[in-house]
Amino acid sequence: MQHGRKYALNTTWILIEKSARILSGLLVGILVARFLGPEQFGILGYALNLAAVFTIVATAGMDGILTRELVLRKEDTNTLMGSALAIRIAGALLAIVVATTYSAMRDSDFQTLIVLVVSASMLFQSFTIIDLYFSANVQGKFNAINQVITLTISSIIKILLIWFQASLIYFSSMLLVESIISVAIQLYFFKKSSFKLRIADARYKECVYLLKASFPFVLSGFIMLVYLKMDFVLIKRFLSLTELGNYNAAVRISEASYFISAAVSGAVLPGLLNNIDNKELFKERFTQLMSLLLWIGIFIIIGAFLLGDIVITFLYKEKYNLAPGVFKIHILTVVPAYLGTLWSAWILAQNKQKLFIYFYIVIFIVSVSLQLYFIPRYGIDGAAWAVVCTQLLSLLLFLSIYKPSFMWSVFISAFDFRNLFKLLRYIKS
Repeated sequence: MQHGRKYALNTTWILIEKSARILSGLLVGILVARFLGPEQFGILGYALNLAAVFTIVATAGMDGILTRELVLRKEDTNTLMGSALAIRIAGALLAIVVATTYSAMRDSDFQTLIVLVVSASMLFQSFTIIDLYFSANVQGKFNAINQVITLTISSIIKILLIWFQASLIYFSSMLLVESIISVAIQLYFFKKSSFKLRIADARYKECVYLLKASFPFVLSGFIMLVYLKMDFVLIKRFLSLTELGNYNAAVRISEASYFISAAVSGAVLPGLLNNIDNKELFKERFTQLMSLLLWIGIFIIIGAFLLGDIVITFLYKEKYNLAPGVFKIHILTVVPAYLGTLWSAWILAQNKQKLFIYFYIVIFIVSVSLQLYFIPRYGIDGAAWAVVCTQLLSLLLFLSIYKPSFMWSVFISAFDFRNLFKLLRYIKS
């Protein structure tokens, strides 16, 4: 029972952190979008999403692997953290060069400058391995406090930039500013632990091990991010920056709800690992979590269809007249995205991460093919439908690619509303 309370409390802290991020991103992000207008907001969205494609290179795809190792090998924490930091810094520098070079080959000098400024934040994000240490040790409160402070400061700065009518370059630098503030707070909290974070603690064999174990995530994660962000790149190529700005505004609101699955899955991964040998308990908890995410997603979709037009129009006003339609299409991705996050955590717990490579290769091919067909013909609505179709295919593969008898039975059982009451009773106990 003590473990149950510990994981429930940790989940609560992670939800607080994610909620703060979403609220800040929505409320202040909407003000920024209104101020910049569709065209400049489209440029900013393009830069953010292009940089995101190369984030997997900067992180070396090792988040799940490092969390697992920190849980299972506590005695090697210093070596693991030092080795991971060395790998991430090298990956971040490579990612910055690649992202900026790609932009320089295709975009204007100003757009390339925006990409460079946004990408520079990846260097400081190398220190997010401290977040993984706290997650592995079920100390989500430190991550939550860090993010609340960082986002509060960032939000105040953004509001001041709007007040003083600042140019786009200042808004694009905010991701870098947030990363610097976050690193400072992370290091402050981490110093209170009994461990150290030093590149000097890196070991060649440990680096090789982490890279080998993470390689399936690097490859599959890169393919995944390309297919997730390819819609922005192709909209910029085939359509206008104004349409890209409308699409960016709609997708931001739709994807804001993704924090729920990320928070829950991130919080329960250590718990799933600890229960992996108890098959019955593992399946029971997994079913309850899937049921929770499934029903949250269904209620979000229903609410979006009933209130989507009103909410989006109210938030963005008449400047983003194309956004409501895109939002009501894109919100259909919520359920498969939620279940996909949980599925990824389960695959990692099973140490079957190589499956990600085959999975995302198929998804990538389908996604790009659909986008190349839909975007030139149906505009940004077509881009949204391409994403929905891809996510639905992802859901089908989630259930069928590994142990389908287990996954399909869990998925069908997840529709039973009584799972939610069982989960609530477990948390209360």
